[in-house]
Amino acid sequence: MCDSSQPGQQCSRCRTRNIPCVGVGQQRFKFKVQSSSSSTSGRSSHRNQQEVSTLFVGGHGSPPPLGSPKRPLGNPNNRIAEKLVYLLESTHTGHSLQAFRPYLFDNLPRRLGYSAALDAALAAFTSLLETQQSSYEQLNPRSLQLYVSGIKVLQRSLANPTSRGEPNTLCAAHIISECYVWIAQDNSNARRHSEGLSSLMSSLVHEKPKDSFLRSVCFAITSNLVSLQDSIFNSDIQLSPWIQNLYDVHEPLPPSDDVQATSHLPRFSVPLLAMIPDLIRHPKENEARIQWVYNSILDRHLQMKVYFSANKDKLSQNTYHGMLCNGQYGAYIAIGITLNAILRVLNPNNILLATEQSIFCGDAIILAERAKEERPLAAHHVPQAIVSAWCVTGDSKTRERLRQLIEDYRNTYAMAKLLQHISYWQVAPTRLMEIPWFRLDCTKQNSQGAGDETSMDRRTDRRTEGTSREVQEFCCIL
Repeated sequence: MCDSSQPGQQCSRCRTRNIPCVGVGQQRFKFKVQSSSSSTSGRSSHRNQQEVSTLFVGGHGSPPPLGSPKRPLGNPNNRIAEKLVYLLESTHTGHSLQAFRPYLFDNLPRRLGYSAALDAALAAFTSLLETQQSSYEQLNPRSLQLYVSGIKVLQRSLANPTSRGEPNTLCAAHIISECYVWIAQDNSNARRHSEGLSSLMSSLVHEKPKDSFLRSVCFAITSNLVSLQDSIFNSDIQLSPWIQNLYDVHEPLPPSDDVQATSHLPRFSVPLLAMIPDLIRHPKENEARIQWVYNSILDRHLQMKVYFSANKDKLSQNTYHGMLCNGQYGAYIAIGITLNAILRVLNPNNILLATEQSIFCGDAIILAERAKEERPLAAHHVPQAIVSAWCVTGDSKTRERLRQLIEDYRNTYAMAKLLQHISYWQVAPTRLMEIPWFRLDCTKQNSQGAGDETSMDRRTDRRTEGTSREVQEFCCIL
């Protein structure tokens, strides 16, 4: 088409082609100057910005203040899974979920959303862990609310025949019982948690578990019930006959990089630990069995001691492996001190037993010093070791050092759990009353409207109720 803008003038197109102009004087295109376009666009953009600003600030003509971005909406289970992963991967030894049997908790993020009971239990558990990591000493009301909600959801799942026997439900019951350690106001309820778990195991474990996750849950619960915890302090917990189906269930293997390191170490034996409550309650009738178990514990203790001496660097570099070894070592020391004290009463002239007791007490101090960095969540069985040693040692310097270590571990998870069991232990050692905060719960329970002297008398009376005098004579240790 002709691009001439003036009538009577030949356009450039027609002039180039040497043809007559067609449509002379009809302007077909108009090209804008760039500078003019930029200024026009700038004015338009400024006008648009003012309009947008007016919409946000209500016509005041200034942009809104910048603030921190809000968390995007998401599924609550996703946030729980994020917390679990964060706690599992935490490099702080004392605030890592590695202390709570990682072979079990590693499987939990992927199980969220399939069980209401497990979801509610983990919501309470992660909230309580966050509270422990904060600088506040008081319990977060939100954590308590989540715990109460978790209890209610678990009760509904247990009442439902379909969900009662599921591994997720059993795992939820185990986690709720772990939560109670942090929120305990009345330690009598801790007894009910343990008895409830024992009842669940009795009704659900009729044969050796085939599911790998169920085996992990069963081992975790069984370890709590038999390893110097519930079954020793609570005579109402019945381990037979269901525990016989778990005799061949060993502790799940640690992470692959630790398998070689732990393959030659002694592992917890469920049959061996399950014998201990009956041995402590009836020592005279079981003297031969006590001696056999004691020799086995001595051998395991020696193996662990040699391993610690030969692998100091390896243990300091491998956090999980170090926590595992310290926990086992603490259990062997506590059991060894317990059986040693009983055998010394039965054989008062045995000098070797006195020497071995001193060795156990010294090793308890070394262990407690080494495991300090594992506070507050780890250091399992360390409180049992140092409290047991403190109850039996006759050396004043050793006793003073152990007393200080007991104070150092006062605010740990393992000590809180031990206090729950001691609070309703009817034949608790009299020496424990020298530690004021060891009897706070019992005193509070018995002192409503009574003075301290009356409370102590009632506490003493409780120690002899429901238990034979013979048992009390030998239970001078944990």
